[in-house]
Amino acid sequence: MSSDKNVNPLNQLVEQFAASRGLTELYILGEIQYYWEDLLGKAFAKQVQAIRLKDKKLYLTTQSASHRMELEIRKNEIKDVINSKIGKGIVVSDVVIR
Repeated sequence: MSSDKNVNPLNQLVEQFAASRGLTELYILGEIQYYWEDLLGKAFAKQVQAIRLKDKKLYLTTQSASHRMELEIRKNEIKDVINSKIGKGIVVSDVVIR
């Protein structure tokens, strides 16, 4: 039997595996997408997609001009909420809207 000190929760093991393969940003993007409705609100989240995380820049897309304008206004709020929810320091330093 192994001691309790050697047991890691599954999410820590997945995170370590992603880091060892250079997939940390992809793993974090998956976390962002998982919490997306909680972060933005259900109705807004259905109209906006997080499509990429590269060099701490989160790329968002929407088909709606009004949602694009709201995203521009809420960029800092979105960034702060994501960094707070994910809890791994600064994971998003900028939000890019396409």
